[in-house]
Amino acid sequence: MGGGISELRPIYQGCRALTLALARLSCYIYYGYVVYYRKIIELEEELKVVSNNMKSLEIAEQEVRVFILFYFASVLKSVKNIR
Repeated sequence: MGGGISELRPIYQGCRALTLALARLSCYIYYGYVVYYRKIIELEEELKVVSNNMKSLEIAEQEVRVFILFYFASVLKSVKNIR
């Protein structure tokens, strides 16, 4: 027990290794957070694009239905005029 500082050296080295390991771990956690956060943003942007595409398709579908109705109405009118 009379060694003084030399007895504390292993404790110091252990604490230093633990501190470095914790710092490294916090970097990994932060990096993982950043990666997943970016992925979430990317998926949200893709969802907006898909939503806009669906809206466009719904509008196009409505336009096609109106066109078909007018087309059949004009065909029926033409058939009535022939008779």
